[in-house]
Amino acid sequence: MAEVSFYHDAALAPSTTYYYRAKAVNSAGTSWASPTQSFTTGSGIGAPTNLIAIPSTDSLAIDLHWVRGNGTDSTAIHYSTTTYPEDTSEGTVGGSTILNSFSIGNLIAGETYYISAFGLSGNLTSVDFATALATVNLVPAVPVMPDPD
Repeated sequence: MAEVSFYHDAALAPSTTYYYRAKAVNSAGTSWASPTQSFTTGSGIGAPTNLIAIPSTDSLAIDLHWVRGNGTDSTAIHYSTTTYPEDTSEGTVGGSTILNSFSIGNLIAGETYYISAFGLSGNLTSVDFATALATVNLVPAVPVMPDPD
């Protein structure tokens, strides 16, 4: 019998957790099984890249631009004022779009936002994500014209 110290499992499903245990077999018998080990496969779709966040100069918004991830149908935007959202269950949902740009509005002047962009394809989400940081500009007040009276 050949000695095998590794195993290659092919054609695994995306975003699926697999569990493995190993046993040794020789002429003396079979060993007890090892403790269970697990891993989760990636989604198979790419995260957006080159995410750029530009604070708007005339509104309480941040404009975003990026390159869409490989194999994606759209991009999901999530943001927070404390830390980068690490998956689509975290932060505030900015929205999702099939475009390569998006604007997050109704933000707070002077506040810093941590923005994450995730690739989407059907019901799958990219494991990796792109990040950008931006602080909302203090929008100048609209000038008031004096009354001519």
